[in-house]
Amino acid sequence: MSLLRRTIQAIGLGRGTTPATDGGKIRSVQMKFPTLGNTADGVPLMQHYGFASRPHASCDYTTVAMAHDPGKTVAVASNDQRYQFPLAEGESAIHDDQVQSVHIQRDGIAWTDKFMNSITSGASGFNFTDKWGNSFVTGAGGVTITSCTGVVTVDNEIAGSSEGGTGASFSGVIKSLQNVIANVGAAQVGLATHTHSDAGGSGNSGPPVPGT
Repeated sequence: MSLLRRTIQAIGLGRGTTPATDGGKIRSVQMKFPTLGNTADGVPLMQHYGFASRPHASCDYTTVAMAHDPGKTVAVASNDQRYQFPLAEGESAIHDDQVQSVHIQRDGIAWTDKFMNSITSGASGFNFTDKWGNSFVTGAGGVTITSCTGVVTVDNEIAGSSEGGTGASFSGVIKSLQNVIANVGAAQVGLATHTHSDAGGSGNSGPPVPGT
């Protein structure tokens, strides 16, 4: 028998009749070989180190019969025609049957879960967007936070400092439903509650009184 013929006979194409097993030292699968009409049990599923998958039933497999012995067949590659991920030339992705993916694109990397929350990276920075349309975007111009309701809620505090002590700054109108406090402790002054020194007479009053 020629080497080419023996090689061809050693390589087969099977279709899983059950999902791949889980647990143990190696996953295995029961598969049927359409061209031969036979079924093989417990075919070991070889996978690359660091990458694991558990294919569904009806997944296609490329198999190799070690030493041309059908009893020593192993699956070396798998493909499921039902779950294909669109790719541009040169791209790659890790994905599942729920459209969850890590997509290495031509212009960056995109992470997406089944709830359509996504994180993308690219030359302009990072963009986190959830299924409601809330987003956190970074770029050369800074950080932009967008809320689907138009309201951004901060549970604790916003702390800002920069060289020279200018601190945090805001553009536009700042509205508070409660008091606005400047300074801390005995030196604090409330925007809605403070009193002024030297308020008598005409003209401008003195500065706000600390502790008011």
